[in-house]
Amino acid sequence: MDYGHSRRYACRLARRLAGDFFPGPVLMPHGVLHAMEPILAVALGPAREGGEAFAAAFERTLRGRPNGPLLLAFWASAAAGEIPHQALRDLVRLMPEPLPDPPASRGELLGFLLPRVAAVTTCLLALARSGDAAARAPAERLGLGIAVTGLVAGLPRHLAAGRLPLPLADLERAGLERAE
Repeated sequence: MDYGHSRRYACRLARRLAGDFFPGPVLMPHGVLHAMEPILAVALGPAREGGEAFAAAFERTLRGRPNGPLLLAFWASAAAGEIPHQALRDLVRLMPEPLPDPPASRGELLGFLLPRVAAVTTCLLALARSGDAAARAPAERLGLGIAVTGLVAGLPRHLAAGRLPLPLADLERAGLERAE
């Protein structure tokens, strides 16, 4: 496997999967962004699908034996950032869980999103070499904002699939029903 090809593949996949919500160089330094691309590609791609084959390949990757170009780029980023393996395992474990349909309250929605955002934040801060505990809370708030914005932007797609990612209590306060 060629590492350069693996990086380019991970970059294209991350940009395609994140769509308009792909963080640009304005949001984070260029080097951190490129190191984060394979992690985003795995989190938004194969980790969402789950499966035993992916879980086994992922564990082999954490032990330094990546299988395929995406996992090679992922392994290189994880090793370069010295990302704790538990944070990576949490990310892969949490991504396949479906969004509550519909969440009962904003608290339930945020309770669903926060562990996923926290796992991505841990990876991002490790790649940025930021050991500052004060950086974690703003990074998580930014991640939650991006995740909620993504839910709102993807609302037509969710509704077409018969899912409602917004809390029923908020709909009722606005005078709407699920059917509307």
